[in-house]
Amino acid sequence: MKRTLIVFGATCVVAFLVLHVLGFRDYVSILSGTPGPGGESGVFAAATGLLYAIAWFSAVLVAPIVFLSVAIHSGLERVPDRSFGRKSRAEQATG
Repeated sequence: MKRTLIVFGATCVVAFLVLHVLGFRDYVSILSGTPGPGGESGVFAAATGLLYAIAWFSAVLVAPIVFLSVAIHSGLERVPDRSFGRKSRAEQATG
């Protein structure tokens, strides 16, 4: 599960970086009604602008949350059990 989340977060960041390097950032202006680079407007400009915006939000909002959740989960797994000899609920249920 943790590995899957790390791969998902890294994929979000890498996808954003690839789109940024390809120059899709210029097409985000079409979403506010401003013509894209070279006065371009249309389906391609709208699609690339929307794709870049989604990738940006996933890299800035989703990926850090995923990485923090993996870190917190890993940290909590390392905390020793503080039951002091008491049986856990699962052990109590089985006998």
